[in-house]
Amino acid sequence: VGKQARAFQEGALQVRDVVERILEKQPGTKRFLLVVDQWEELYTQAQPREVKTEEDKRRVEDTRLFIDLLLDAAATAPCTLVLSVRSDFYPDIQSHDRLRAAVQDSQVSLGSMSEPGAHGRSFHDGATDRRRNAVRYGLNAQEQWERALGGDVFGAG
Repeated sequence: VGKQARAFQEGALQVRDVVERILEKQPGTKRFLLVVDQWEELYTQAQPREVKTEEDKRRVEDTRLFIDLLLDAAATAPCTLVLSVRSDFYPDIQSHDRLRAAVQDSQVSLGSMSEPGAHGRSFHDGATDRRRNAVRYGLNAQEQWERALGGDVFGAG
């Protein structure tokens, strides 16, 4: 994964390139749906709330790059980007101009997942089961994609 991360950081690889390679390997598929569940983890795990060190600064820059790469893919590739994020993290989305603009007219509120009869319950349970199974079998996203598509989908190594 280090090679791919560097390729993204250096601009040698774009998410749109990955999307196009995936679609090339799926005859008849014209569009890629990229769903990022628990987007708020980007703000709680990937970057610090306060920038105090050079490492903190690098993590903030990497987070911003990640967001920009996804937005670029949604704008330039046959890719639909869906973000699942808790409403208490909307201010974090507002701090990124391009992300704020992208979600401004397309935000859908699902309401509380604890409400009786909430539709999101079965989706959440299914997503949790998939994550649990992925961890149980030691599969990361790149390995899953490569198994499904047969080969190095990132093309950087």
